[in-house]
Amino acid sequence: MPKETPEKIDRYILGKALGSGSHGAVWQAEDSLLGRTVALKVLKDETDGGEGLGKSLQEARTLAKLNHPNIVTLYEVSEHEGQAYLVMEYLDGLPLNDYLENTETPPTFDDKISMAKQLIDALATAHENGIVHADIKPANILVRADGCPVLVDFGLAKVINASTDLETVTDDSLLNTMVHGTLSYMAPEVMRGDAADEKSDIFSLGAVFYEMFNGERAFKAPSDAETIHLILNIDPAPTTGQTADEIPEWL
Repeated sequence: MPKETPEKIDRYILGKALGSGSHGAVWQAEDSLLGRTVALKVLKDETDGGEGLGKSLQEARTLAKLNHPNIVTLYEVSEHEGQAYLVMEYLDGLPLNDYLENTETPPTFDDKISMAKQLIDALATAHENGIVHADIKPANILVRADGCPVLVDFGLAKVINASTDLETVTDDSLLNTMVHGTLSYMAPEVMRGDAADEKSDIFSLGAVFYEMFNGERAFKAPSDAETIHLILNIDPAPTTGQTADEIPEWL
């Protein structure tokens, strides 16, 4: 049974909940020692599965290798009274889709190009360090107030060619794959049961870029089954979305 989350973990005073996933819940917290706001991820206790906290702490080892302005920064990995947690920078921003839908000051074409270049560089840095994100989607890209996009949530990431592979993205079934990832941005080979790799990350980022510039999803269908069919068999239509007029042919 999961433990009840306390109001305070070690020196961190928990505030509002920011989200939750298969590996734990994320909270806004105050570092009482350093006087700064952080994002604290309380990891789920997986000891019942016989693997301890190894699968969740894979995220910590992943983030600790990365140092890039467009990748969320990990401050600390620790444990308090049997509760493991990660402490990361708190990003005061919006998920990419919410940022793009901001009607007051919508981003320009040049803004989007700048964001795309930054995200490409961030992903290249991750890949150069042997790390696959494996769940790239608009919800995992936060845009700060200054327009800087930051790639977050490496909870599904795995180290490429790791000698001790603690987590795979798929379990030989599409159902497990869909639980771990997000269908509309998933590469076809991952749908077929292959492990995520650099190429599937690039596919997912391409699907995000299509939506960012084109105003609608690359693979849009009324049901999961039809979405799967589109990704496996059909190329996205070229620039048919609401912003098609501002997209140059080269892009």
